[in-house]
Amino acid sequence: MYTVRFRATQRDLRTDRIMKAVAKVENIGFAVVISFNTEQEPTLEYLNKMAKEIENLPPVNCKYFSNVRPITGMRKIVGGN
Repeated sequence: MYTVRFRATQRDLRTDRIMKAVAKVENIGFAVVISFNTEQEPTLEYLNKMAKEIENLPPVNCKYFSNVRPITGMRKIVGGN
């Protein structure tokens, strides 16, 4: 089993509107790491496809992800559940 990780910015639609109108600032958010496990070793093509899919997820409670990039150097989990 492999752990796949992505670095992203978690943004909020409400904050985006306020910051853009008041301070003319964009891309405000929290740096986050998104991770999940997969059975097979993922290819670079798969990682890039997943990054785009994460960015295209619809906002939930006004929160969404941008600037999603795969973190290279996947970890293989040995003997896990």
